[in-house]
Amino acid sequence: RRAAAQAGDRTAEAAALRMLGAADAARGRLRQATRHLEQALALCREDGDRIGEARALGTLGLADYCQGRYQQSARSHRQALAIYLELGDHAGEARELHGLGLVDLRRGRYEQAAGHLRRSLVLFRDAGMRSGEAHVLGHLGELELQQGRYLQAVAHLRRSLRVGREIGSRLSQ
Repeated sequence: RRAAAQAGDRTAEAAALRMLGAADAARGRLRQATRHLEQALALCREDGDRIGEARALGTLGLADYCQGRYQQSARSHRQALAIYLELGDHAGEARELHGLGLVDLRRGRYEQAAGHLRRSLVLFRDAGMRSGEAHVLGHLGELELQQGRYLQAVAHLRRSLRVGREIGSRLSQ
């Protein structure tokens, strides 16, 4: 990050801050992740970097989600989704719909969660993003479990496991 800042490469600096934020979030350092992501977001907005802005917002939404700040998470995911829709980026759209689906699931808004997750699943499949497909299937299984629909839950979870095994993903197994 420092090298990019010293070189005046704001795009690289924002990308480095975004990656630092994602790494911090993965390590459970959520306040630090939020700080890095907000800095990345500010740089992207100042420079008019819409894709960088969307990526920072999406990762910020994830960090907020992990902290139980669901309203902020949903706001970030919606803002990122709007940018991805504007840019015609279906992979980004799928990720943000998935994020919104998770927020709705945690808030007990099952109908909205199902809509977001199903649309996300279609987009991940259309884009050939098998890892995203596996994760969404797992969350659809969780949604069905929470609603007491055990047969549907098992079907989704088995499909998630199958896709995860096919792609060699340990996370979805």
